[in-house]
Amino acid sequence: MSVELEWAGRVLSGSASTVDVPKARLEATVEATLRAVEAAVEGSGGRISFEVEGTEIINALDHSYALVSVHSISSGRFAPLTGVVGISSDPELAAILATLRATERPVRVLLGGAMRRAAAKDTTSAEPDPTPSAGDPLKLWGRP
Repeated sequence: MSVELEWAGRVLSGSASTVDVPKARLEATVEATLRAVEAAVEGSGGRISFEVEGTEIINALDHSYALVSVHSISSGRFAPLTGVVGISSDPELAAILATLRATERPVRVLLGGAMRRAAAKDTTSAEPDPTPSAGDPLKLWGRP
């Protein structure tokens, strides 16, 4: 499986190999997505690693969902992360989106810090800092 993500004009890719059975394909999709997410963070000067705990297709409330559970390790800290996305047609696309939801918070904090550092170096920029409150994770999520 290969996954490509685009962020800040960069295309980031990740890949993983597995046998061609539905459950293994979903986990390989999650693995490939995690490698692309790690590439995004490494390019920003941050460091974080992710490992797949598992992925499931669950049925609830008359809908199917991709549920992803991963572990993150950053600065010696371990955190379990989960993401869930409804499946409209493609379970692998739902697994990618669920993985991005699971990893969004730690990645936002790391990338937000990199964006603030870049803005501080470029004081001639006419554009405002895209993450003015990135130092506070609650404000980063739009909460006061």
